[in-house]
Amino acid sequence: NTGNSELHERSFFTHADLGTGCGSVLMMVAWAFLGQIRSVGVEAQQVSFECLRRGLEWNLGSDGTNSNDTVRIQQQDLRFW
Repeated sequence: NTGNSELHERSFFTHADLGTGCGSVLMMVAWAFLGQIRSVGVEAQQVSFECLRRGLEWNLGSDGTNSNDTVRIQQQDLRFW
């Protein structure tokens, strides 16, 4: 049944990296499970966030700020959630 295979192909695991820094773990997990995972990285510090954004753009071709990106990033401080 093709309907079940389509559903299976569109199923993703979700991964969150809190305090992601420059994103080395975030990108490593994204590459290890390419096509199977959606990742979100959260970083509070501006300098680290900019490094993270540039790293995603260089390595994945997208800066992670679009809602349809497989790896998404947010600059937020969890203490104020």
